[in-house]
Amino acid sequence: MLARDGLLSAPYRKQVRMPAGARDTGYHYRDRHLWLTEDRDTAYVRTSSGVEAWPRAAREVACK
Repeated sequence: MLARDGLLSAPYRKQVRMPAGARDTGYHYRDRHLWLTEDRDTAYVRTSSGVEAWPRAAREVACK
């Protein structure tokens, strides 16, 4: 939905390697752990099945 609506600055990637410079933020939910790189353009989510890459939103997203 976010990618389809043009709200992401880059494509979501389901299976990636964790970048060398990524750091664990300490935020987690169940088996999902949030990692960020210094530029914060992409959030990396480590799960029990691998690493996902979530790009920055292209513009502000608000929930109704």
